[in-house]
Amino acid sequence: MHALKALVGCVSGDGELTRENGSVAIVGKDQKFTLIEGEELQPYLDRLELEGGNNGGNAEEEEDDDGEAEEMET
Repeated sequence: MHALKALVGCVSGDGELTRENGSVAIVGKDQKFTLIEGEELQPYLDRLELEGGNNGGNAEEEEDDDGEAEEMET
């Protein structure tokens, strides 16, 4: 989940991280290379959205105490 949260900040403009524009590779010593993308990535994106971490890097929104996003005044 940490990798996906980092990727959210890399999406340009008002874009959102989706299974079409994101993928995660898992690498490690004595571990088989694993690439998660497309349909396999969707459950992780859904979880990220539930946790409030996939707002496309939109700094204009913040969560209030009840977990709902609301626009910030600028």
